[in-house]
Amino acid sequence: SHRMGGPGVRPPQPGSVVAQSFDTPERQPDVGDNRYRRSLYTFQKRTAPFAMYVTFDAPSGEACVARRDVSNTPLQALTLLNDEMFIEAARELGRQLHAVHGDDTSKITRGMQHVLSRAAAPWELPILLDFVARQRQLFQDDAGMAATLLGGAADEDTTEVAVWTTLSRTIFNLDEAVTRN
Repeated sequence: SHRMGGPGVRPPQPGSVVAQSFDTPERQPDVGDNRYRRSLYTFQKRTAPFAMYVTFDAPSGEACVARRDVSNTPLQALTLLNDEMFIEAARELGRQLHAVHGDDTSKITRGMQHVLSRAAAPWELPILLDFVARQRQLFQDDAGMAATLLGGAADEDTTEVAVWTTLSRTIFNLDEAVTRN
């Protein structure tokens, strides 16, 4: 969403985190455009902080900090692979990559450029091409798994969109994407 300003929004948050809240554990995530607003607009609650902020070292908001801590933990990798917010982002990038005209190399290049602001290095490209080929075979063998990943019923593009969604999840989980160093 490109909308600027306005009240805080509530993106999806794990139910176990919301259950710890002291007054309104039935918090419902926003729908529509508000669900995809920048994290700057995320409603923050001291008794149940936004889980992604905590996982990725955001300060609590109770004091100003000159510089955020940067860590790289297994919980961050699990969040990037399994959190509903990141799965939705990977699905959308997977759909965009599927729509790119060209071969697998051009789609991988577009994905790397979109997430990392650079093309795949010469040594990375064969690894990613092999990964895409293995994912394609996996999803062709089990179309139900592809439909599950995409959160819906299977159609003629499901396998390919699932392949590119999986690649998107992989790129999101690169250390370079997480820490921007």
